[in-house]
Order: sequence, then C-alpha cells, then structure tokens
Amino acid sequence: MGAVGAGIKPKVLCKIIGTSSCDMVIAPYEKTGKRAIKGICGQVDGSIVPGYIGLEAGQSSVGDDFAWFRDTIIWSFVNILPKTSLGKNISAFQTKRLKEELKNTIYQVLTAEGKNIKPAESGLLAIDWFNGRRTPYADQALRGALIGMNLGSLPPAIYNGIVESTAFGAKRIVQQFAEENIVLDSVIACGGLSRIEYVMQITSDILGLPINVTSSEQTCALGASIFAAVASGYYKNTEEAQKRMCPGFSKTYSPEKAKTIVYNKLYRQYLAAGKSLEPIMKSL
Repeated sequence: MGAVGAGIKPKVLCKIIGTSSCDMVIAPYEKTGKRAIKGICGQVDGSIVPGYIGLEAGQSSVGDDFAWFRDTIIWSFVNILPKTSLGKNISAFQTKRLKEELKNTIYQVLTAEGKNIKPAESGLLAIDWFNGRRTPYADQALRGALIGMNLGSLPPAIYNGIVESTAFGAKRIVQQFAEENIVLDSVIACGGLSRIEYVMQITSDILGLPINVTSSEQTCALGASIFAAVASGYYKNTEEAQKRMCPGFSKTYSPEKAKTIVYNKLYRQYLAAGKSLEPIMKSL
C-alpha cells in the first residue's frame, strides 16, 4: 500500500526508508515470465499493483545503523559524565533530559560536518550489514564493518561512511534487479529518512539515479484509500486512481556526475570488501 500511495510504476524502485528499508518494484509479465527473480525477498503476481508481478527486496537496517552510531556517542555522556567531578551533581532526571536532547543534536552536528566530506576523502569504507543482509541473498549471519580507520578518523567521517554504506547497499539491490533483466531508471522514496536531504543526496549520487521524495507523509494510508476507491468502483483501476489521488513529489534529488564517478570506484571496493569478509563474519 505504501508503494501504491507513493506512485509506483514500472522501471521505478520504491524505497520506504526508515529503521530498515522495504524496496518494491513492479514488472510486466513479459519481463519475468515464469522464472523466479534470484536473490530478492518476494515475488507475487499482483501483490502490489494488479496486472504486474510484485517484486520485493530491502535492507535489514538503515536508520538503525545511524541510531547505533548516535547511541555509541551518547553512551559516553550519560554513563561517564555523572562519574566526573563536573557531573557528580547531575540528577537522574537531568541525565535523562540530556540523553533526549543529545539524540537530535548529535544528528544535526554529524550531518553539518558530514556534508563537507567529499567522496573518498576520509579513506573510510563501511559495510552496512549491521543487522544482517536482507537483499541480495538474505543472510542474517553477516555483520557490519568499518574499514580504513586511522587515528584521524573522527565521528563525522565515520558517520558519513555509514551513510554511504547504506547507499552502496541500495545500489547492490538495483544491480541485482539489473542482472535479472529488471532495469530501473529512477527511485521514489518515502518514510522518515526520505526527509533528510543529506542522506538522500548521497544515495542519489551513489545510485546514479534521480530520487523523487513523495509529498505525502502517509503513503500507506493513501495507498489503502486508492485500493478502496478502486474496489468501490469510483476509479476503474489502480493506475487511474494513482493518477488522480497521488499528490506528486515534494523534492527531487539528481546525482552529481563527478561524485557518482568517484562513488562507482568506491562501490567496487565495497563489493570486494564484502565478498572477502563474508566467510570471516560467518565464522565469528
């Protein structure tokens, strides 16, 4: 329903991005035939839009990766500060308030600093399997990694590397569809993370595709309304209802070609690193 409310159509990847990501594609029957698309999570006739094969993929964690790093930084404040001479008079209530305030402030600071980091500038590369891998070829035994750390690797660079890694994971999903003759030419994004410009621009640069962010912040409810309008006979089919009811996009992100060229090199390193690390991760 979220994909339908977002305006999904053929050749478009719809990403509902939050703590994890749910990725959906619809393909005409002639594109899939009777074969199963390899490496994805689900394939059902008519599961998204009637008359098309619904294909589902996704990432086990996206926003959760960012939250893990944020909480790692917060831990130092809320657990160490009260034990210092400066923080010995801080009450439990004040500690709780500090923790809540830090949650938003840390993201703001990391984002502001991260925007100034150019592709490949930090020398860091992250693997985004912090909660396993959903697509391609689901494997929940896999783990995330940070590669290329040195004594100058400060939090903004690490955070930027993690953001880039989630976009590399998204690119691997697009590649998987392409390998199965399902070529995608744009992305529709919805969900909480679609509202964060920093994350969306990096993702567009890495994918090398435009990303359209939905105007509606309630695409799942809108999708349900679209289905209800069709079921009641108000519109003759889902496509007509989408055309009439979907409000369009609030913002479009276009890839910066110079950055995409650099990111393509980093993406090859991401693939190579992931392949070499898989047996190690499974043995831990």
